[in-house]
Amino acid sequence: MLDHPYGAGASENVPHNRSYTAALAAAAMRGVRGAGHEVDLIDLIEDGFNPVMTKDDLAGWRLNSVVDPVAAGYQRRLMEADHLVFAFPVWWESMPAGTKGFLDKVLTKGIVYSEPDKPGLFINGIKNIKSVSLITVMSTPSFVYRWILGNPLPKSARG
Repeated sequence: MLDHPYGAGASENVPHNRSYTAALAAAAMRGVRGAGHEVDLIDLIEDGFNPVMTKDDLAGWRLNSVVDPVAAGYQRRLMEADHLVFAFPVWWESMPAGTKGFLDKVLTKGIVYSEPDKPGLFINGIKNIKSVSLITVMSTPSFVYRWILGNPLPKSARG
């Protein structure tokens, strides 16, 4: 899953249309393909994904269904995957809106995961997924990000 306003096409060094995130994602895809694996790129921008959780989306989420056809398509593609890679820049110390919307609208309770009676425990509904990787870039110095800002990205993903 790639989330950058310029999309996957911005992996080349073209002024005012280049993305380090897209370049890293392109390098990762070359490596994966070179190892004989298939790549199914979810490019949120190119796909026109709307990250906004509407009241209809939320009602669907509560009923273990998906209203947005793009999100439903992403779910079908995730069910076929054995590895998931998230690639996005870190802006304002967190993930971009597209990535957050992907988590909210695509990783739907009752479809992608379920919650048993024990609080805090989740059961993975994407049976083929064996691992997940994260590719992020940011300009905030590591020391500032971790020790002064309190490492906000992992905190936002948990809660």
